[in-house]
Amino acid sequence: KFMYKETLSLISLLPSSGPVTGGTVVDIVGGSLSGDSVQCTFGGVSTAGRAVSTSMVRCISPSQAAGASLVRVQSGSDVSRDSLTFTFEAAPAVVSVKPSVVPETGVKLVTVYGENFVHSEALSCRFGGRNVRRAIWRSASSVECLATAVGMGNVSLEVTNNGFDYTSDYVNVLFMATPSVRSVEPSFGSSAGGTAVTVLGSNFVDGDVVVTFGNEDVMCNWLSEQAAVCITPDHIVGRVSVIFKGPYGSESDVSVSGDYTYIDAVTVTEMRPSHGTTAGGTMVTMIGSGFAATNELRCNFGVLGVNVADVAGTFISTTMIVCRSPTSSSGNVAVEVTTNGVDFSNDGALYSFSSGASVSGMTPSKGSMTKSHSVTVHGSSFRKGDGLVCLVGSSNEYIIGLWLSSEDVLCVLPAATVPGNSTIEVSNNRQDFSVDGFKFSYTPDVQITGVEPSSAGYLGGTEVTVSGEFFDAEDELRCVFGWADVSLVVVSSSSILCSVPPRSPGNTFVGISSDNIGLVTNTLPFTYLLTMGRDDTNAGIVPSFGAVSGGTVVAISGHEFSGADLKCNFGGKLADATVTSLTSVVCES
Repeated sequence: KFMYKETLSLISLLPSSGPVTGGTVVDIVGGSLSGDSVQCTFGGVSTAGRAVSTSMVRCISPSQAAGASLVRVQSGSDVSRDSLTFTFEAAPAVVSVKPSVVPETGVKLVTVYGENFVHSEALSCRFGGRNVRRAIWRSASSVECLATAVGMGNVSLEVTNNGFDYTSDYVNVLFMATPSVRSVEPSFGSSAGGTAVTVLGSNFVDGDVVVTFGNEDVMCNWLSEQAAVCITPDHIVGRVSVIFKGPYGSESDVSVSGDYTYIDAVTVTEMRPSHGTTAGGTMVTMIGSGFAATNELRCNFGVLGVNVADVAGTFISTTMIVCRSPTSSSGNVAVEVTTNGVDFSNDGALYSFSSGASVSGMTPSKGSMTKSHSVTVHGSSFRKGDGLVCLVGSSNEYIIGLWLSSEDVLCVLPAATVPGNSTIEVSNNRQDFSVDGFKFSYTPDVQITGVEPSSAGYLGGTEVTVSGEFFDAEDELRCVFGWADVSLVVVSSSSILCSVPPRSPGNTFVGISSDNIGLVTNTLPFTYLLTMGRDDTNAGIVPSFGAVSGGTVVAISGHEFSGADLKCNFGGKLADATVTSLTSVVCES
């Protein structure tokens, strides 16, 4: 008998393409495909097959050059009359993926870079070996896939052109917990930007970290999973949200504490005083703008860009703060202000450290308590300027000093209410005063209560006793007769001796003066008599008697004799006098 069999027939194959390296498992669907010895032929190259059923044979593609190949099936001696087409293509390869870190929640579009990607309906990405997502073909070297988490950590990423053969290039995607921002330190800064801030939170991922301030994205430096450092962009004054986008660009949840506030930039326009002692402690008033009452309000005293010290500032207003100067060596330093510990003013206000004023003495060192006194204070390091002042005693009111030199300053001391010693100290900046303890002695006014005798001849020479109180030989006292002064002898604190100087006859006054204290406050009357001395009866007349008939030549001694009309008066009768000297005349009785 002759047996008729059903002819092998082929309907379809899946997949219809595969890499040139072979190894693709191809399922061929048709009819009468059963048998113990099945082979598949790809472009003339045979490979063993296996009958899955009478309608399906499974074969593995051999390696072959790129291009289309005809596929036939042979079962025993039967060979299929029809054929199917299988396309050999260059194997796809994955090089990298961006972003390589994605959040564990939601779906994120990633771009896969590589080669030999084919624009086909089967083009797909597989995450973690099981999560397959259709890919969007962009070019032979890039495709896009929607990354869906299959768990936390590194997950393999594979690409297939035919839906069966996946790459195995060990490229991973890291699925991380969604980052969140907790706070920003400092939480405020200059509207000009440029502030280095630390963004704190959780689940920060190393990579190309992007943080958004308001609507402005900036690249930041990753420090850890909890911190990243960013340089703020410029922005108008006000509060903005800070959003951590991480290296994959997804926005995090933003809390109120994660906000950042832009403020006006700090500027310094004036500093008072602009100098102080190296010992520090000077209260320096900074005038400017943008000052704020913050915990980080500070003044920076620096030398050539090197910090001497940061000192805390006391907020007075948005235009004024006060800082206490630190100790320092002599020299000029720049002083800048910060309100957040990061952004400093940049105005170059200079502050000068120098030795403080020192007092070594004064001239005069004493004077009347009821008068003001121009006193030259001696010392060193006196500085010319409107800050040069003198301080008397414990008074809080200082006196403007007149700079004479670095070693002398003139101060007009006020009168005192009580006698006593008052320290005189000097400051160059109205704050830092010397502490040398040199004193000016305010003395009670010399008072005169009597003069004996209270008159004398106009030729002077009479010795008078002046009584009173507070006479002191150290005051260099002098007797004053109508503004003509003469030396005196201090007998005691209540008595002095004066020799009357010559003066025209008439009434005048007697008083006491001193180079240190001036004229005393009270005077007493004194009269110059029209006589030549203390006893004009016969003192200085030789001989002192003669004949009643007259004609006796009489020599008279005295003072200040001069003139052609000089006469001698003998009991009311005048006689011509001949001047022999300033102290002697001759008359005939």
